[in-house]
Amino acid sequence: MATSPTALKHYQLYLDGQFVDSSSKETGIVINPATEEPLATFPLATETDAAAVVLAAERAQTSWRQLPAPARG
Repeated sequence: MATSPTALKHYQLYLDGQFVDSSSKETGIVINPATEEPLATFPLATETDAAAVVLAAERAQTSWRQLPAPARG
């Protein structure tokens, strides 16, 4: 019995402390290789999304580098 697309869990990108969809609004489908049934959907990230992630990581690194390793963990 195939899973209907409306019942699939949708995952998002994690960007700058928030879950967001891709700027393209396009999605892919995760397929269970054993049953070939769809399991979930996920956003197809763009170059713009990747650049935003890098900028967010650079901003976060400034404060993170001041924390000792046990606190970061």
